[in-house]
Amino acid sequence: MEQVIGIRTDGSVRLGNGHIVRMMALSDALDSAMIRHVFFLREDNYWIQKITRNGKKVISGFSGTGELAALMISENITHLIYDTRNDLGKEDLDEIKKITGTRIIVNDSPEDTRLAADVNIFPPIAQLKEWSWGGFDGKIFSGWEYVMLRKDFLFPKTHISGHTQRVLLSFGSTDPFHITEKILHLLSGSGSWKNHFNFSLVCGPQFQRVEAIRSLPPFNDLSVELIVSPENIAEVYSKADFAIIAFGVTAYELAALHIPAFYVAISEDHARSAAIFERSRVGKLLGIADGFQSSFEETIDRFVNNNYVFDCKKENGQPTQWPEISNWNKILQAIIN
Repeated sequence: MEQVIGIRTDGSVRLGNGHIVRMMALSDALDSAMIRHVFFLREDNYWIQKITRNGKKVISGFSGTGELAALMISENITHLIYDTRNDLGKEDLDEIKKITGTRIIVNDSPEDTRLAADVNIFPPIAQLKEWSWGGFDGKIFSGWEYVMLRKDFLFPKTHISGHTQRVLLSFGSTDPFHITEKILHLLSGSGSWKNHFNFSLVCGPQFQRVEAIRSLPPFNDLSVELIVSPENIAEVYSKADFAIIAFGVTAYELAALHIPAFYVAISEDHARSAAIFERSRVGKLLGIADGFQSSFEETIDRFVNNNYVFDCKKENGQPTQWPEISNWNKILQAIIN
């Protein structure tokens, strides 16, 4: 029987784009493995059109569990990957499994959907041991190797000797917490080190404050290149010496490229997830979005003045091992078997 993968995900201004970006990475891996798959999207038109233009099959406009299940049957779906938030619940996935007989894989979700899954896939997070797993009898795969990244990020950057020092700034596709503005104000008031760096501010395709950002005095005080939705985003990231970002998918992408980063978390849950990056010596958490400012200048100043060095760069004078990130052979095996 042919294996056909259904991908239930979404991306939008409201939801952000982390879920859909990693499902697009999965889609590319499925294409390489010649496994047929179909996207099921509720929102929004930007992503529906973008994915369709890339030659992928997208089904949208459905509502309700029963209609989704009927569409899955019509497409002969054998495996459903669920990666979105605030949509279906455990009972919905149980019903879909009952109607369709489909194998359910839930990717990186703290919601009760994980309890209906045959397989759960997670990055390396401590919360797994703290959540209740009552009634779950499936499999859990967790680790750096199960992070789903596009192949462009799987080639660590090569440091270019003598190149202009550059700091990457990236705060999510839509940045609803206005971290961009906060960081620009903090950088503008920082020490003289900022005058020796150029800044690349990367915004997502649905970022709605581009002109407002360009008009800010701190933006014009710094040497900032504002880049909106670059096609060659891995190449843009690779030019950075270090990064200041909102914690999320970008954190894993930078770790794969071997670029040290400072993280601003948008929630306590994200802060907990970021802790593994500190333990693995690939980055440092600055704090939560509404309370990281007080330690910002001291932390960054120590880093750029070489009084604070990421252990991921050296330990006792010797390079240390960065974690293996995004092993697609293991990911596909976890999904299909």
